[in-house]
Amino acid sequence: MFGSGLQFLTLETTVEILDEPGVADQSVRLFRVMQNRPKGPLGWFGGELDEDTFRQRMVAEGRLIYEFHVERSYGLR
Repeated sequence: MFGSGLQFLTLETTVEILDEPGVADQSVRLFRVMQNRPKGPLGWFGGELDEDTFRQRMVAEGRLIYEFHVERSYGLR
C-alpha cells in the first residue's frame, strides 16, 4: 500500500559560511565522506582528480562550504 504522499521534513537552521584558507582541505574531507573514498582520486564533474589537483581546483573556483546547524526539526510521515 502506498502512503498518502503527504510527507515532509522541515529543518530550522542557522548557517555558517566557511571560506577561510583551510576550506580546500575541508572540501577534501567532505568529498571523501560524500563519495565514500577514504583515499585515492576524487570525482569532479565526471572526471577524477588527485588530492592536490582537487585542492587547487577548489581554490581556483572560489569554493566554500555551508555548515548548517539544526535548531529545530519537524515533519509528517
